[in-house]
Amino acid sequence: DSCRTSAAMARTPASRKIGRVLALLALFWAGQQAVQTVRAAVGVRAVPFARPPAGAWARKPLIARGAASKADGQPDEVDDNEDDEVSKLAKEHDAVQSYDAKKVIRWVKESVRITDREEITKLKAQKYAGSFLLEKSSAADLEAKLKLSDGPKDILIERIKKLKAAAAIRDAKRKLDNAGADEDRIAMVGAMLSALVEMDAVDVMRSALEVPVVQSVLKAALDVSKDDVGSYGPKKVAAWIAAKLVSAQYDDSDIQQALRKLAGMNGNQVLTVTQDQLKENYKLEVAKAEFLVDAVQGLNDPSAWPKILKPSIIIEEGVGLEDAARGPCLCWFVRVC
Repeated sequence: DSCRTSAAMARTPASRKIGRVLALLALFWAGQQAVQTVRAAVGVRAVPFARPPAGAWARKPLIARGAASKADGQPDEVDDNEDDEVSKLAKEHDAVQSYDAKKVIRWVKESVRITDREEITKLKAQKYAGSFLLEKSSAADLEAKLKLSDGPKDILIERIKKLKAAAAIRDAKRKLDNAGADEDRIAMVGAMLSALVEMDAVDVMRSALEVPVVQSVLKAALDVSKDDVGSYGPKKVAAWIAAKLVSAQYDDSDIQQALRKLAGMNGNQVLTVTQDQLKENYKLEVAKAEFLVDAVQGLNDPSAWPKILKPSIIIEEGVGLEDAARGPCLCWFVRVC
């Protein structure tokens, strides 16, 4: 009895912990050997099926933030703040448009925050009025007009693009509120998106796509017929392409890039263009080219849209949670994406 008592006393909590650690290390070492065997057989990340196009599934949906908040029963503060930001920029646009050369200098120093004395002196010598800076011109035109160093020039051009883009969104919202037929509204949204692309207004494209009235128009564009698309000019085509990309959860930068590359396409061209032509002539990425061709096919056969994509299967290894009876176990996880 005394021997059993001594043995029991020897198994203190500390010794039991050390024993468990040693057991864990032994299991981990054995598991690593098994992992090496699996790696040799199938590779670390075996992907036997085609992956979905970039942005098709993992993207965050471009839904209006306010609408999402309301659906969750939460106040739409984010949407209000974002709308306020666009409104503020649009008001600033209107103010700058009326500025003479002296007020432009004050605006550049106080709002754009370019304060370098040498750069301000250069800008003063050019005597640009606000209306001249905000006239309808591309970023390349502004690049040629402004005689400033690269850094300050880029900052000023970005601010001008934001102001022009915000004004375009504001004006489009006003027109959409008073428009009647869906076709007219699709044309207005297409014109707005095309203008943002022309301005290279990356920062505000998402805001434009999240405007509730714009989203309602894009949803309507998803239901148009093949004959409708065939009759479209470039602006309506831009809205239709944007609607398809938004529905597939591509993000704003992907949408802007696609609209830039496909600018000027009319409906007949969209219906007849091939995947190879989209890649070679329009320099569209393979995934987007395939996606657009599938979207056109969906006009011919609605049952073919949306295309069902094969999932990608990725094998990953890792250590699972400790089992109460058997201790930790090495597991292989299969992730479907």
